[in-house]
Amino acid sequence: MLKYTTPEAIARRLKNRLELNNGPPTLGQTQALGAKQVDYSLYEQLGEQVEAKLDMALSMLYELPVPNDATQSLRILASIVEKFVVAEIMSTHYQQTQGEGGDQGYGAILFKQAKEECQAIGITLPGLAPPPSTAFNRVEPMVLPGVPKRGEIPDVVSRSYSIVEQRNPAAASSIDWGI
Repeated sequence: MLKYTTPEAIARRLKNRLELNNGPPTLGQTQALGAKQVDYSLYEQLGEQVEAKLDMALSMLYELPVPNDATQSLRILASIVEKFVVAEIMSTHYQQTQGEGGDQGYGAILFKQAKEECQAIGITLPGLAPPPSTAFNRVEPMVLPGVPKRGEIPDVVSRSYSIVEQRNPAAASSIDWGI
């Protein structure tokens, strides 16, 4: 069971390229001529693997699981998962023809977009190099809205008060120490 997306959402990203196959065709069901089909279980398998890697990276920065009411964050994570899964499916199905225009670079484009989205929220997955950083182009990562950061203490508890006093050196010398 996928947490951030659905096999149907992944299939929509593959529309007119690959078809989702829920099982053997039933009577009256037709397949587009020349269309390649991807097994439904492959969508789930790859989705679960990508989500596991994403959760591993997210757990370094955020408290998991992502709350259900953090809808914007869930949409961002769904986008990342869908793009990584489609990239894996495209590289599998068009392995022999990638250089000859089989997927027209669609898998590579989605992989790059997913990688950039990961970098934008400050996570690095295995095999993905962090973006180059210099003193001039350092950009702070965006924060997933509604997802508590790891080790973050709510503001109500973490308030700290400081008291500043000014000492008068002349008055210090006039103190009777009783010696």
